[in-house]
Amino acid sequence: MPRSGQALVELALCLPLLLLLGGTAWSAATLVQAREELDLACAAAASSAARAPDASAAQDAASIAFAQALSGDPPQTSNLRLDLGAFQRGGVMEAYASAVWPVGSGLSSLLPLQITLVASSAAVIEPWRSR
Repeated sequence: MPRSGQALVELALCLPLLLLLGGTAWSAATLVQAREELDLACAAAASSAARAPDASAAQDAASIAFAQALSGDPPQTSNLRLDLGAFQRGGVMEAYASAVWPVGSGLSSLLPLQITLVASSAAVIEPWRSR
């Protein structure tokens, strides 16, 4: 009994599933990388703000550090919010960030999805700096 073409039929049945699985794995890896980038950008913003001489300079320094950290693969939109408190030496300030990243590549880009990621970081305002 001839079996010519059986492998081709099996490939035609399995290939779409394999491509979907590969695209999903790629999207998941991209999402993990985006989350790490946002966490690092938020930490960089908090660290820069904690070293600033005053609250106004802290806002500026945090915004610049946040933008630079996200410059490699920027999200569609991003937002940084600082809670500086009284901005006193030895005090704690917090940074909160959110960003919208597109998720999907390959077959999954037929249905473009977006996901909003959030991150937060805290830093101690340097107690030894003269203000």
